[in-house]
Amino acid sequence: IDSIPATCFLDDITGKNVIVDEGNLQGLIDFDGVCYGDPLWWMSLTWVGLVHDIGTDGNVQTYMEELKNRWQIKPLETKILNLYCVLHALNFIGFNFLDGRLRLIPAIKDWIHEA
Repeated sequence: IDSIPATCFLDDITGKNVIVDEGNLQGLIDFDGVCYGDPLWWMSLTWVGLVHDIGTDGNVQTYMEELKNRWQIKPLETKILNLYCVLHALNFIGFNFLDGRLRLIPAIKDWIHEA
């Protein structure tokens, strides 16, 4: 963890704070705060939250792929992102509703496979 640089980034990149046009990310809104740390941690939290709330439909996958493209995520970073997703998803399973847990279990398998 000490080797991860503390990067300044916008931490609220959930689906409610983005502008999408025809499947392409066009912009971000709601710039009320920034964080320092590993932006992949927060990106993974967004991904897990979306999967928990609405599943793994094409819109979620498209949104996350576009975020990874915009942030120029490298192959090793993708593995780290997937590992973070597993950690967040296991945490969500511990305290969230049944529907969300049922959506997360298949996603956890995919994230483990990709990590």
